[in-house]
Amino acid sequence: LLHRSGQELTLLDCAHNPDAAVCLSHVIDSSLAGGAGTRGDVALVFGAVETKNWKSMLDRLEHSAGHRFYVAPSVSRAVEPAEMAKYAPGQVFNDVGRAIEGARAKVGPQGLVVVTGSCFLVGAARAILLNLETDPPADS
Repeated sequence: LLHRSGQELTLLDCAHNPDAAVCLSHVIDSSLAGGAGTRGDVALVFGAVETKNWKSMLDRLEHSAGHRFYVAPSVSRAVEPAEMAKYAPGQVFNDVGRAIEGARAKVGPQGLVVVTGSCFLVGAARAILLNLETDPPADS
């Protein structure tokens, strides 16, 4: 799901396993090759749950985004953002909205912010971007 607010573009992708992360990296890389900028113009907002292979996902996205912002999805089995930052350096946030704000500030209005790693995280980000209290069902 792409969300555009003025010139600001945010990509929401529920890639929550290594294969999906590979597909996402191809989409990001294709966008960059198409003239959308360099990996320094891409910020990754990432959060995952403990049952997923989040290290492999980060490995597969390493060359697609120049900046990483970690935040835990709002579920009890979420990986601690500090643990992810130890594995692959990035900034840690306690709130998805602030992580998105930090990512946007880093890449500017022309850059691409990518929110991924967990469907729970993407849902929360979608609600924030649409200025809703909670993420609506997909059919609404």
